[in-house]
Amino acid sequence: MSDCIMPAPSGHLAGVLLLALLVCGCTSTRTAVVGGEAPPHPLAGEWVYSLDTPQGSYTGSITFSVEGDSLVGAIAMDMAPDDPLTFGATYDSETAEVTFTFDSGEYGLMDVALTLVDDTLTGQQYVRDYSMHLDVTATRKEEAPAQ
Repeated sequence: MSDCIMPAPSGHLAGVLLLALLVCGCTSTRTAVVGGEAPPHPLAGEWVYSLDTPQGSYTGSITFSVEGDSLVGAIAMDMAPDDPLTFGATYDSETAEVTFTFDSGEYGLMDVALTLVDDTLTGQQYVRDYSMHLDVTATRKEEAPAQ
């Protein structure tokens, strides 16, 4: 028998080796799992936004959450905080851009494209009915300190 030929591993050892190979293969194409949980989505949580319009600045909040494989959001204006509008969103991790569309009601459909840099989202909201681009800035809402 040559020194470079190894005997086949026993049943238990073969199972362990197969599991190790599968885990190594999966980590190269998937997000790393730490402590049994996937890291949070970079947008998950509440954001405070400011929208610059010809009538002045409007403020409110955008909340992003992950439901299954989908990124969903809710946007609320400070003057109507109990009436949020919900939408599905798409996040491109390579460009750090989130895009979504929502129906504002009175002003029609809004197309939003924001880029994430650190804890700030910047970009534009396009008001379809008025063919107008508006600047948007959002920052992650700070959590209240634990009591």
